[in-house]
Amino acid sequence: MKIDYATNFTTAQGLAPVSVSAGTDAGASQDHSAAHSGAFILETGAFSSGARITMKVQYSDDDTTWSDDDGSSGNDYTTTLTDGTGGVSVLNVPNPLGRYTRAYITVATDAVVCGVTNVLGPLRHVAAE
Repeated sequence: MKIDYATNFTTAQGLAPVSVSAGTDAGASQDHSAAHSGAFILETGAFSSGARITMKVQYSDDDTTWSDDDGSSGNDYTTTLTDGTGGVSVLNVPNPLGRYTRAYITVATDAVVCGVTNVLGPLRHVAAE
């Protein structure tokens, strides 16, 4: 984990950048006892037009039993990249539903090179650039 003293954000590698085959992969969890709000930043390289990558937010009170966030609390809960050009997508979690949250990715059809950065901090929203 690294802290940015200017913004008071803590960042950590949630899912190391790697080629992910078709299937699912869970990122590392973040503990909201250290800071209330958070975000997950998904970064991908270019991928085939037949591939699709979806990231969703899951929450847990014990870091072992996970449930999907449905967006009813105002959190961003899912995002999908399909155009094949790669890019960045952000899911903000201003109101965590459990002590822990994590990003859960699903890759359809072909492998995608991607990584997830966890951001934990006092601010309520991280803007994608």
